[in-house]
Amino acid sequence: MTNGSIINLISGILDTLPKSEQKVGQAILNEPNFAVKASVQSLAKKAETSAAAVIRFSKSLNLDSFPELKRQLSMELAMPNRTGYYDMNQVNPLIRFVKSWFQMLIKQRKIRQVN
Repeated sequence: MTNGSIINLISGILDTLPKSEQKVGQAILNEPNFAVKASVQSLAKKAETSAAAVIRFSKSLNLDSFPELKRQLSMELAMPNRTGYYDMNQVNPLIRFVKSWFQMLIKQRKIRQVN
């Protein structure tokens, strides 16, 4: 199982794979919605390679199986496509804590300067 984007992982390792697996990866990148619904045989046909290459490709991604690849790809495609620093707008408890801690230190320093 991967912890990041499966599409980014495929893009990142594509050039390091054997030619037959590169074809599988490129077919997935070109038509990810097809790949989610495809069987091993139909993806192999689309990629103009063998079913074994599709299985090997899944293993090259450190996944347990082709269905695991499809599951991760499906989950990624279902996520909203956000770009930029969208997560920075959310109020993070750690950020609130650090901010309040620094504010406390600043107040303490001002009090010491007055005395």
